[in-house]
Amino acid sequence: MPTLDPLIGRRLGGKYEITGLIGRGGFGAVYRAIQAPVNRTVALKVIASKQVDDSGLNLKERFFREAEMVSGLRSSSVVSLHDYGVEDDGLLYMVLEYIDGEELAALVTREAPLSPDRIGALGTQILEAL
Repeated sequence: MPTLDPLIGRRLGGKYEITGLIGRGGFGAVYRAIQAPVNRTVALKVIASKQVDDSGLNLKERFFREAEMVSGLRSSSVVSLHDYGVEDDGLLYMVLEYIDGEELAALVTREAPLSPDRIGALGTQILEAL
């Protein structure tokens, strides 16, 4: 069955082949991709640079500011930025460390009610990231 997402199968930056959708947000999406030639799984955050947010700020400027800020973060609770760029058609992409796991909401639903120790451990990880 063919995919309805035109980015699945596309190669960004000449080396990141998109293999699947992880999730969508207000301005873009996050995909799973394989980095050639090292065969590393990465997460690709993509948005169309022509969009403008509610404040009127050009998303390309905002995107590059975000990439700069993420590149400076150092924590085991925050994914690492590997690369970022712009495709010829204006598609912006950020290449991030891929971590296979579940969303916090799913964990809470599955394990509810959480013990105080579990809540404390999760809260510590969140605070370290912030």
